[in-house]
Amino acid sequence: MAEGGVTDQVLDETQKELQECPICYTEYKDPRMLDCSHSFCLKCLQELRLTQNKDDKNIVCPLCRKETALTEAGVDMLPGGSKDVNQQEQTEGQGLKVMCQVCDEAENEAISRCVDCKHYLCQECQKAHNRFAALKSHKIVALTELPVESQEITGDTELKKVPKCREHPDEDLCLYCDSCEVLICNECTNFDHKESMHSHISVDEAFNKCKQEVHESVSKTEEYIKAFIAANPVSIKHSRYRLDKMLAKTYNQISQKAEKEIAKIRKKEKQLKKQARDIAMKRDKDFACAAIPQQTLSKVNEVMTTATCYEILESKKKMLWDLNEQVRVHKSLDINHGKSFLGFEESKEDGQLGTLLLEEKWERDKTFSEHVHGRDYLHTAAYSTSEIAVVCSDKLLTLDTTGNVISTKTYKPDKPNEPHDPNDIQNPTALAINKDDQLLILDNPAVKIFNKEYQLLHQFLPGKEAGVDGTPTCLAVDSNNLIAVGYKDKEQISLHNPDGPLVRTLPAPKVDTYLKFSNKGLIYTNYKEGLLMAVDLHGNKLFNQSFRDPSGLCCDDAGDIYLLASIKERNHVYKNICHFSADGKFIFSWNFGDHCDITYTLAHKLSCTGYDMRRYHLV
Repeated sequence: MAEGGVTDQVLDETQKELQECPICYTEYKDPRMLDCSHSFCLKCLQELRLTQNKDDKNIVCPLCRKETALTEAGVDMLPGGSKDVNQQEQTEGQGLKVMCQVCDEAENEAISRCVDCKHYLCQECQKAHNRFAALKSHKIVALTELPVESQEITGDTELKKVPKCREHPDEDLCLYCDSCEVLICNECTNFDHKESMHSHISVDEAFNKCKQEVHESVSKTEEYIKAFIAANPVSIKHSRYRLDKMLAKTYNQISQKAEKEIAKIRKKEKQLKKQARDIAMKRDKDFACAAIPQQTLSKVNEVMTTATCYEILESKKKMLWDLNEQVRVHKSLDINHGKSFLGFEESKEDGQLGTLLLEEKWERDKTFSEHVHGRDYLHTAAYSTSEIAVVCSDKLLTLDTTGNVISTKTYKPDKPNEPHDPNDIQNPTALAINKDDQLLILDNPAVKIFNKEYQLLHQFLPGKEAGVDGTPTCLAVDSNNLIAVGYKDKEQISLHNPDGPLVRTLPAPKVDTYLKFSNKGLIYTNYKEGLLMAVDLHGNKLFNQSFRDPSGLCCDDAGDIYLLASIKERNHVYKNICHFSADGKFIFSWNFGDHCDITYTLAHKLSCTGYDMRRYHLV
């Protein structure tokens, strides 16, 4: 066979195709073999199966059109195919046929291959191919000239083509290194396979020796197989069939059990939701009843001031009955703000949902505190994932829900006469997190907005935007990303759109260093004068409350306020977390230690900062 001729080109192309799936034309991925010995990627066979008749238990080979019977597990249980063998290796020397890929007759055997079309052709299709003028230039090679590793001729082996050495491309592989068990050329004996250290023999001798070894191994294997069959009389085919049946049955049992467990969970979900709804409806009915007496009083007062004496006398009996009834109903009601609370505690056991929480009772999470003791924590805010951002004296930290530090941003505090990067952080005095989980930092005089990886996204100068010649001292952001900045020395608050432009300024008497949005407006504290105050978004006063040493504060989903303040009990002053309603009514408090800031997470937990961090959860 001539070197560099048409057949060599076919050899190269065919050798490449031996490594490729005939469907996707890429390297085999998890190959599976059909009964006709054609191999394809498992994914390709799965997709092919979807295009064929799903009710048919067979799959049709796209190359030879022969059918392969499938088990109930489908193509997944087909035997693994070889990455080195595909349908184009089916030559007569291997006892298999290559079928024509052009004509409609699935039984026509190919006799040649078109190099340009890359199709195998039967005798009739080859004649038709040659008749087309446009295909005259195509090169057609007889099937017998395609590559085969070896072909048995009267018991001897004739190599169809002597391969070249990879290390020395101009040299034939004419020797066999018995020491390394590899084919080599003459040049190899001068380098990696020197005769002084390696044993060389001819290819024929190596092949004969190989045949002898394989023959002996075959004999031993046959003996082992006979012994194995004798010890295992049940046919392998039946065992595989039974295994397939058992797999299908097991799949079904697993699915049935999963559906039962899911049904149990769904049933428990419905029960808990119904229980929660019933409790909420009863409490809401009580709240509604508690509002009726005020409505009754209003109606009676209106009658007494606007009606005539005749109308009043006619209404007397009904008015007195309504008033007495409302007193009776009111006495029977158990109404307090605590009834507005309803929560859920997740179970830690698999397959269990949890229990409803009917009373608001906070408890310290000691596990969380073990991770975060012994640092100088200042300000804090919570992400929607309940992770917590914290400002320390020289770094920013992000803590996960168990208190472990998951990221750190170290910064250099701003020092006079030292250059600094205006895009970095120098002296953060407040922080907040918006609905997009972006971190807002008041780094005087700018508000800087970072992503969770501490990459700067945007910054602006609130004082310049608002025309306020003062130093920003506090920062807050609402659920619509509206930004509020307070100025202690000017007793003002400026409201800004998310990218910085001014919305309006409003008066904020005695605003200090802590500021939060609530559903009523803006709340803030004044540490020196001991005040908790609230104004609406136009600066109108909502309420004032006096408390000793008020500092950090936060709001829950409904606008209830949690404030850090000092409370005197039995001649001792304790730092407490104080709970207020959204309109500033004190509800209860509990001791927490000496801390300066507090944040509320969407998982209904409170985290406090100070010398260490503490987290409280509902029980």
